[in-house]
Amino acid sequence: MGEPPPTSAGEALDRRGVVARLSAAGVPSPEADARWLLEAFADDPAALVVAVRRRESREPLQLILGTAAFRYLELRVEPGVFIPRPETEVLVDLALDRLPAHGVVLEPCTGTGAIACAIASEGAPSRVVATDADAAAVDLARRNAAPWPVVEVHHANLLAGVDPALLGAVDVLVCNPPYLDPAQLAAAEPEVRDHDPVAALVGGETGWEVIADLVAAAPHWLRPGGWVLIEDDPSRVDQTVQALDHHVGPAHVEADLTGRPRFAVARHVERGPDAGRMAR
Repeated sequence: MGEPPPTSAGEALDRRGVVARLSAAGVPSPEADARWLLEAFADDPAALVVAVRRRESREPLQLILGTAAFRYLELRVEPGVFIPRPETEVLVDLALDRLPAHGVVLEPCTGTGAIACAIASEGAPSRVVATDADAAAVDLARRNAAPWPVVEVHHANLLAGVDPALLGAVDVLVCNPPYLDPAQLAAAEPEVRDHDPVAALVGGETGWEVIADLVAAAPHWLRPGGWVLIEDDPSRVDQTVQALDHHVGPAHVEADLTGRPRFAVARHVERGPDAGRMAR
């Protein structure tokens, strides 16, 4: 959510009460969440009571507020659509660093459209093609992306149905796919386990099935020298790097905000006698 809004000294007693309730409920960030709720519902005490109860039940703060901060954007969020996370902001940085002026971006599993919108607002792409298999996510992403005409959002599973003219022409393929396995989902915080859609979290029985499909498809869409960037669970990201190195080109791991290995990054090379010339 970024930095919580400031509160005045006159709100301190109310804030302490809300903090105490959220702390007792096991909310991970009770101080910050209390400040957000007090600011959002300052003019409606009855609505504040309802909002605090919702947060006590471990409903995500973003759903209560109706928005999520992502980099420099405030995005709409709605029940049933994956809520963007702060660690994914690093993925956007990695993509922007590799995106040429007027480049083409392909982003499957877009959810709210957070990555596509951030790249369009901060970079200079000529086209950002985002997809999602869930119709509700597509509708929400289209609304979030409305300010950026270069962004188009399609209802499709991964890369199925993407404009075939983009085969071999994509500069950056970037994705935060489902990458948990069922056991990891069961152990997740209630905000994740009970509110994010399972299809946006679980990548299959091993957690890696969706990523395997992405890795196999990536070289067909990337231009020579293009990049693929995939967010993954730290326990499996090395597996993704190895697969990218085999299928796409030289690959390596980048860390998230906490220093954990999180992002698999590879540069596409055409396999052949001169492939070794392409350094990452």
